[in-house]
Amino acid sequence: EDGKIKTKRKFDYETEEKRTIELVVALSDRDKTGYPKLTTQEKLTITLQDLPEVPEITSTEFSVDENSKEGVLVGVIKSTDPDVDGKLIYEMTEPSPYVTVSKDGEIKVAKDADIDFEKMQQFTITVTVKDEDGLQSLPQDIFIKVNDLNEPPTIKPQTFVFYEDDPPGTKTGPIEASDPDTKNEKF
Repeated sequence: EDGKIKTKRKFDYETEEKRTIELVVALSDRDKTGYPKLTTQEKLTITLQDLPEVPEITSTEFSVDENSKEGVLVGVIKSTDPDVDGKLIYEMTEPSPYVTVSKDGEIKVAKDADIDFEKMQQFTITVTVKDEDGLQSLPQDIFIKVNDLNEPPTIKPQTFVFYEDDPPGTKTGPIEASDPDTKNEKF
């Protein structure tokens, strides 16, 4: 019709069984002068070329116990890259006060992190992944749920006085204490 080859479907280099296609093309002239119509045929080879594809982060939800210490492993980010089985490099788009992300995708509790369920039940970090071709994913939000743990109450330093003439059963107090898991300050 217009001399151009047109695809009828989408191609994926990584999943195609045949990456070379042979096509027989017939071409006829349009002679309007009365001469016989002439036709020729030729075998053409079409080769499917691979293009680098951007890696994609596939694991986006993790959890961590509140009060976790520095270096505790929260999880490892997973990604797919149709082009390579090689190295992928992870990076946070901005630092987090709670976790770090290694180049291998390990999420670990950061130094001096104050991960407290009573202050927050979840936090988000944003990460990108880059492949060996230098192609980088779009920033991906990673959601980290904070697990609530039962924390022990603490007793505040206090002084109580009983007088020598106090009868048995005399009370003083109450003892002031705090429990991060409850609002009750009196025990």
